[in-house]
Formats: sequence, structure tokens, C-alpha cells
Amino acid sequence: QVSMLKGNVQVRQGYRYLRADTATLKKNPQQVTMEGNVTLREPGLLLLGDRADVMVDEKTAQLENVQYLMHQEHIHGSAQSLSRSETGVVSMIDAKYTYCPVGSEQWALQAGSLTLDPNDSQGRARNVTLRVKDVPVFYTPYLQFPLGDQRMSGFLVPSFGTGDDGVDIEVPYYFNLAPNYDL
Repeated sequence: QVSMLKGNVQVRQGYRYLRADTATLKKNPQQVTMEGNVTLREPGLLLLGDRADVMVDEKTAQLENVQYLMHQEHIHGSAQSLSRSETGVVSMIDAKYTYCPVGSEQWALQAGSLTLDPNDSQGRARNVTLRVKDVPVFYTPYLQFPLGDQRMSGFLVPSFGTGDDGVDIEVPYYFNLAPNYDL
């Protein structure tokens, strides 16, 4: 009912690939617990972490101290913990999120909690700080944003500047009226 594996463990299940230093495989329910240099790879998704618990039958995963890369959405970041539901919804605690190329992050969102839902192509974050070159420039208690190229109405990134009369702050709002036009 239980198998313990040590040393460059590799598990394949259909399109899913798992790799770690050690693994415990349970038969009922089908569960894989992996520790040390964990890699979880699926089409369009790469997760790297210290520990992972994967419920095979439920198609869910829980990872700790994780770095992630979502290829199609061009999103990457890190999180203290990450869970993935059967429907593909990714929820993170103490998360970092950016569209910038790996290694040259110009900006990132730092959030207390972050949910990426590919089913409605929406991201939702709480206790969010926008960091530009790792300098905090904006805070909001809640933020909702599109994943990928999808457009949605909402506030855009504010801009700051100084003028003759003091500090200038612009908070533009984008209206997505239809797929082929906006305001």
C-alpha cells in the first residue's frame, strides 16, 4: 500500500511529470508526497518547490516554497505555498507575480494571497503591493486582472510625477466596451 523511494525519484502519469529527491507513494487513495528539489511539469506549467503533496485521483497538488512558470500566459513568480485544484485554479499565499521575462523583472505584484483562474482567465489578489525594480510604489487591498491577452474594464497602473504645483497622480480607467473597441 505504501512505497518509499529515495534518490532522483521520477514519476510519470499521463502528461504529468514529477521529480524529487525522495517520494512516498500511497495506493489508496492514490497520493504522492515528494520532498527535496521537487519539480512538477504539465503542459503549459512548471512548478519547482521544496515539498509537494499530489492527490492523483483528484488531480490536485499542494506545494511549499515554490517557484512557478505558466508558459501560455507568460506568467512567473514565487509563493510560500501553492495549491492547484482539479479545475486548474491556482491559489497562492505570500505570492509574487510578473509578466516580465525571467531574470529581468521590471515590475512585480507582491500579494498576501493570489488566485489565478484559467477557467475565466482572471487573476485575483489581496493585500497587493506593486513593486517597480523591487521598490514599492502602490498598494491596494484587492486587485482583479486578466490573464493573458484578454481585456477587461478596470483601473490601470497609476502614474506619478511632479509639476509646478506639486505632485501629480494619474489613475486611468479602461472601459472594455466590446471585443473590437474600447474607451
